[in-house]
Amino acid sequence: MAEFEHSIENYLGEDYKEFLIVQDELYNAPTLIFLTLPKIASSYSVLDLGAFEMALVLSATEHGLDSIVSYASVKYPEILRKYLPVSDDENIVIGIGLGYRDENAKINQFRSTRVSMSQFLTIKE
Repeated sequence: MAEFEHSIENYLGEDYKEFLIVQDELYNAPTLIFLTLPKIASSYSVLDLGAFEMALVLSATEHGLDSIVSYASVKYPEILRKYLPVSDDENIVIGIGLGYRDENAKINQFRSTRVSMSQFLTIKE
């Protein structure tokens, strides 16, 4: 992964190690949602799941909750299966932490830079 000027690691500096610890603790979120798909589902089903994920996150925001969509919360599916009723015929795709933002946490002050839309999108008429 290439580093760039406004990466989380560069922004957090010495606090980056703390971020990794909190990430491993699933961001201290009081509520976790795990989205799954049947292993036999069409590969296009991931698009539907992504749309559902976005709607869920937007709804949480509308209700005053913050969220964090995280691969870190599902990178060990064999451990999750020990504690959750997720069968082997399901893929655990993504996790979403829900809770209230800690405004004092440095990570919550981070804002990544974005390239202009013209750098990645071409519209032809």
